[in-house]
Amino acid sequence: GATKVSWVPAVPLLAQKHCVIVPDLPGFGASEKPRGVHSAQWFAGHALALMDAMGCERMYAGGHSMGGRIATEMAMLEPDRTLAVVAICPVTVFDRPRALRIARLARPELGWFLTRLPRPRVENGLRSLFADPSHVDDDWYEVAADDFLRRWKSAKERRAFASSLRRIYLDKPFGRSGFWARLALLEPPALFVYGRDDVVIRPALAEV
Repeated sequence: GATKVSWVPAVPLLAQKHCVIVPDLPGFGASEKPRGVHSAQWFAGHALALMDAMGCERMYAGGHSMGGRIATEMAMLEPDRTLAVVAICPVTVFDRPRALRIARLARPELGWFLTRLPRPRVENGLRSLFADPSHVDDDWYEVAADDFLRRWKSAKERRAFASSLRRIYLDKPFGRSGFWARLALLEPPALFVYGRDDVVIRPALAEV
């Protein structure tokens, strides 16, 4: 559910050597909120269309969490246009029963009703994403909580959040068209980074 704001600290460093494009995904942040399937491939198609509109022929695709999965999908859809992929703790497909139950319950319609989230719960939730929350400045947690709560007021954004959670985590894992089979055919160079103490995206996924 994050926006491009989460990339602000990294953009100046990347921009020293590269033209950096950091969009908000459809349904999130400042972008439009269209109805759609909100799958990783759907998001990747929109990102590639943005490249077309900007006249960008080739790129390095990077992202974290859901963005890491989308960057990987971009490389699988358009390998000739992808110089390399960097995916930081990318979301793949859920294999834990509890997580699968939560994803199945995340119906897009719930986005119209889940309107209120206590600020302390949001800040605590953000802190819980880090193995050591003290490595991040307190000001960042406050800014991130403000950004999330401001966007959470939009019913369309809540719908996109629930829809993408359900579509991406419940993606087909196996079979000819399954995620793991397609990933095995990934052509561009790729770097997948996992945190040893990550509490959300298990580092064991790096061994699959």
